[in-house]
Amino acid sequence: MAVRITTYLLISITALAVVGCGGKPFTYYPISEMKPGPGVFTDEVDGYTLYDSSKAVSSNDIENNEDDYREYQEYQKWKRERGNATELEDFKEWQKYRRWKEKQQQ
Repeated sequence: MAVRITTYLLISITALAVVGCGGKPFTYYPISEMKPGPGVFTDEVDGYTLYDSSKAVSSNDIENNEDDYREYQEYQKWKRERGNATELEDFKEWQKYRRWKEKQQQ
């Protein structure tokens, strides 16, 4: 009797599992082809560009501005005089330096 109940129970669970798949059609796409529609980095309308070589900045595009370099050297000197600091403190010090530099230019 217990074997018979177990058998009916297993058959019922198997039948429910097969029927429970929903009966939706499945479209197979080979692994070598892209599936249509949005992906991880795209949506329905547009996508996100991680890197675009046509927009890369080349060394020819960068201006050789001696004033900026001199200002950077002044900042590095000023920073060394102030001593070592954490990254946040360094950022705050840089902001102070920029404000001071702007006041000097006015």
